[in-house]
Amino acid sequence: MRKKMKNKLILSFILFYFLLGVNTLFAQSDYEIVKNFKEKVHEIEKAIRDSDSLDALADVNESINQLRSDFISHKKLLDSGLYPESFDKTIEKLKNSYALRSDDFMQIDVLKTEVTGLREVVDTLNRRNVELTDQFAILEKQSNDDRTRIAQLEQTIAQLKSSLQKRDEIVKNMIDSLLPSSFSGEDLNTQEKQQLLSEAERNNILFHIKRAVSDNIRFLKATKLYPDDIEEIKDQQEDFLRIWKSVGPTITELYSEKGKNTNELKEIDEAFTNWHIQLEQETWESLKQEFTENNINLRNFSNGKEFAAALSSYISDEIKNAEVKGKDKAEAAYKNFADSTWYSEIDPDWVPFLIDNNMLGEEEKDSIEVMIASWRDNVYPDGTKWIYIIAGVILLAVVILLFTRKSKKITPTEQAG
Repeated sequence: MRKKMKNKLILSFILFYFLLGVNTLFAQSDYEIVKNFKEKVHEIEKAIRDSDSLDALADVNESINQLRSDFISHKKLLDSGLYPESFDKTIEKLKNSYALRSDDFMQIDVLKTEVTGLREVVDTLNRRNVELTDQFAILEKQSNDDRTRIAQLEQTIAQLKSSLQKRDEIVKNMIDSLLPSSFSGEDLNTQEKQQLLSEAERNNILFHIKRAVSDNIRFLKATKLYPDDIEEIKDQQEDFLRIWKSVGPTITELYSEKGKNTNELKEIDEAFTNWHIQLEQETWESLKQEFTENNINLRNFSNGKEFAAALSSYISDEIKNAEVKGKDKAEAAYKNFADSTWYSEIDPDWVPFLIDNNMLGEEEKDSIEVMIASWRDNVYPDGTKWIYIIAGVILLAVVILLFTRKSKKITPTEQAG
């Protein structure tokens, strides 16, 4: 009896451990299925990121379809093991990632075609700009007082300006095309960075940027500017620099990583700085030219304080030399400066621009106007006296009139009283 009980007990233990082992094997099998699925998903995600062409992505699409086919029978298990995600959501995410990456490559193919066309247009415009610049230099030397040549010169300047603007827009579009269509200001991945660098080198982007900035600096030096021109160029500079800043740091980083020469990149940054400095210098030169064209020769100036000092010095000399010149010439000099130049051209057009762009302070403007007023009082010394005399006469006439009216109102009775 005891022997039978002992055998049953042993059998129960054996059965218990057998069932426990089976359950463990099943549990281990479930774990392996979920783990295997996750590993396959990560492999496909990496393949999507690392794909460098549409052909490579085609293989990835097949892998996604195969993954779904292989694990569909374990859907309930995976829904539980992937929570809060699910089997269907995971497959859908892979499909969406695949579609986005495919779209990127299609956009890149389109842009490659566009950029190739843009590069040809840029080369054509560069040649045209060289021709116009050479023509401009010849006409500038020949024009003098020849109205026909002056008209030709103005037309050439307008054509050159338009051609430069077209070329600049195309170069900016080429820079823009380097970035993926999905770029939103975040860091690019390794593949996107490599693609950007390859496209930049293939299309000679750095050369075209340096050429564009250099040509614009030459244009500034060759032409007289007006406030509206300067505002337009400032906007152009800011837009160009903004677009370059979107890719410049990445190209610099890649050049450094690959041990490439970064001098060309430094030259571009220096070129933008020089363009900005040159615009400010040419602004002051164009302003000085306004005075020169009216036979007012000022000493050189390159900022608001020097501008105010140059005008103050000029006016002081005119005041000192007024007696030597004689009344008529002194008045003519004042009218030429104040009426024909300052109040008709400089004050309404240039001064607001200079103040708005922090190139001239209100205190400098006030000091200039004080000097002009002092010059006027020197040229017309009796002007204010006559004003006081006329005002006195008018006041006296008013007093007499009031007194006369009051006298008429006095009655005979009041007189007798």
